[in-house]
Amino acid sequence: MSVVRFTDKTYGGYNYVYAGAQEQFSAGAQATISASVGASVSIAYNDDTKPFNPTSYAGTFISAGASADVKFVAGGGVNVNVFSGVGKGEKGWKGVSLGASVGVGAGANVGSGNVTLSYSWLLNDVKPTAQRSLIDRATNIILSPAASAVKIGTLDKIRQYNNKK
Repeated sequence: MSVVRFTDKTYGGYNYVYAGAQEQFSAGAQATISASVGASVSIAYNDDTKPFNPTSYAGTFISAGASADVKFVAGGGVNVNVFSGVGKGEKGWKGVSLGASVGVGAGANVGSGNVTLSYSWLLNDVKPTAQRSLIDRATNIILSPAASAVKIGTLDKIRQYNNKK
């Protein structure tokens, strides 16, 4: 799951949530028996000249990167990835992702490379931030972007269904 905040004047100031799946190939010198949890921050930009909306960020991406970590009872690691993708009908998404992890167990990854193919789906409804209710914005930013996306997206789908009847 990824939480994305756009910086443009139309959709900025609101967290959009994407669920996804990925395939990964990695190679390197590593041996481990451990459990880890991590997080990463990505910075992306779109060099397409057409205006975009949050739906355009969903779609297929490919990334390549490197990682390293070490654990002896407890420890952590870092990873760096560069990515490029084609969203739904949009081109031009590119970026970099920096991450860190902490975990318990025993193991070491003295350096490995990876290539990942991923696909994501947008969970939120799409509308300009200025058109969202104060409750929607507060829930999204203060409480939980994921819960907000599921709740508001589901309510929006129910409204659309009822309006078609």
